[in-house]
Amino acid sequence: MWVYWTLFFWPALSALGIVQSRATDLVGKLSISALAIALTLVIGLRFEVGVDWDNYLEHLYLADSLNLLDVLQGSDPAYGLLDWLAAGAGYGIWFCNLISAIVFVSGLLVFCNRLPNTWLALTVAMPYIVIVMAMNYTRQGAAFGLVLWGLVALLDMNVRRFLVLVLLATLFHKTAALLLPLAIFFVKGSGRLRAIIGVSIATTLAYVLFLSEHEVVMYETYILDRYTSDGAAIRVIMNTAAAVVFLLARVRINIPPEEKMFWTRFSLISLLFVPALLLSPSSTAVDRMALYFLPLQLVAYAHIPDVVARWGLKKVMVIFLVAFYWLVMFVWFNYSNFHHAWLPYKFYPFEVS
Repeated sequence: MWVYWTLFFWPALSALGIVQSRATDLVGKLSISALAIALTLVIGLRFEVGVDWDNYLEHLYLADSLNLLDVLQGSDPAYGLLDWLAAGAGYGIWFCNLISAIVFVSGLLVFCNRLPNTWLALTVAMPYIVIVMAMNYTRQGAAFGLVLWGLVALLDMNVRRFLVLVLLATLFHKTAALLLPLAIFFVKGSGRLRAIIGVSIATTLAYVLFLSEHEVVMYETYILDRYTSDGAAIRVIMNTAAAVVFLLARVRINIPPEEKMFWTRFSLISLLFVPALLLSPSSTAVDRMALYFLPLQLVAYAHIPDVVARWGLKKVMVIFLVAFYWLVMFVWFNYSNFHHAWLPYKFYPFEVS
């Protein structure tokens, strides 16, 4: 378990010791780069870690009997292509995991580096986004990384790049297509019509290529079979709390007005997952969609220390947030139903002769 706690305390201790807008010194940059490499290796070269480990192995074995056209016509063609390449070259599942980890970690670092306290944002990300999601939902983890890249592009007013990156994310996991309409929320004035046209084209393309042939299976799997996810309610509540924090503090958060409006709307959408969870016959369906709104926790909690700084509570808030996410991680590793699938952590090169 020491591997996971090392990943948590690495950014946590830095957040507690360096409470400033971002680490600009050489040591800070080197430390973040080293953390990025460590995260990529720990996530990408894990062995028999995660509840879905066997399921992903089955996908790899199946890919060995498929041709390239079959792969590209599959449910998640980008990940299917990784499986196909790994099977054809005789590589193990580590190849797929490592490439997916590179995509995820790069997106996470680019997104967190944009926030006021990079270290604190990375600390918030560790318990669930990194350790649970990226180390279990490999396809959705890669899609999540591309979505983070896309959100950065959108905040830079580059709608076209956002749409392209989210479409690429859809190649890894089709649920990412649900984020395409977000571009409309960020554009106003004369560019709004172009954004609506672009979103409409991208959404139609995503539906025709990735969703239309699988909607029946998805409906039967999630709705008729009433798939449920342990911890879905807790994750939705945690994101709801972040949405409430952002909405209450947004007046004092020092970001451009367009960006503030975007995250305000992002927060309001996040609140809708509470009634969705109560009304949906499948908590898994809601949980999978809510995953893409987890960046809100990074945004809200990276900004809130600066909001309370006027009352001299900046460091107190950082300590509180670090302690809270330490508690989240402690509870998960000691009381969740599936924590055993992460223990002990095994590293691929040492497990395969």
